[in-house]
Amino acid sequence: MKTLLKGETSRKETIVSKGSDTVICHAASSHPSLDKGSKFQNEWHFDFTNCSEEQRDRAAAEYCLIANRRAFVKVSGKELKSFENGTVFAAEDLIPTPTSKASKVLAKLQAFSPEELAEMGIVLTEK
Repeated sequence: MKTLLKGETSRKETIVSKGSDTVICHAASSHPSLDKGSKFQNEWHFDFTNCSEEQRDRAAAEYCLIANRRAFVKVSGKELKSFENGTVFAAEDLIPTPTSKASKVLAKLQAFSPEELAEMGIVLTEK
């Protein structure tokens, strides 16, 4: 486990592989044993092999509840009404889309035609 000193950049990424019951999360966490501003860089593997669909839904809902509370505490006045007994669409409102460096590069490369990419010596594959 690497210790990140104050000001060092951390890695935050969630890796979900199709067909796998394991999710890998990279995150930085503060800890009382560290100096103020320092964090540990963690890599956690969450194994959902023996989880039922209901258990997975509960875990997802807990994440969404925390994310929605973060949004809730930032609003005031008339905006508070929008949080009353409403439905939150998790996919659109709460669950972040992957933004790894590779996916950002791929998104930019997709603006080019295959011919333009070939001129640059780049060939995109399905994987």
